[in-house]
Amino acid sequence: MTGLARRMNYSHAFGGYVGGASRTMPAMSALASVVSGTVETLARWRERAAQRRQLMELDERLLSDIGLTRANAVNEAEKPFWQP
Repeated sequence: MTGLARRMNYSHAFGGYVGGASRTMPAMSALASVVSGTVETLARWRERAAQRRQLMELDERLLSDIGLTRANAVNEAEKPFWQP
C-alpha cells in the first residue's frame, strides 16, 4: 500500500468515527439539557423548602404585614417541597 493509499484508508477509517462522534452531539446536547433542567428543579425545590421554613419563623405581626394568618403559613409550610 502506498503512502497516499494508507492515508486515504486511515482517513476513511476514522471518517466514520468522526461522523459517529458528530452524531452523538445531539445526544450530548439532550443529556446536558436534562442535567441542566434537573439541577434547576432541585435548586427550585431547595429554595421553596427554605422559604417555607422561613415563613414558619415569622411572628404574627409580620405574617399580618404580608396578609397571612398563622393558619395560612402552616398550610403553606406543610406542603411538600415539590408542590408549588
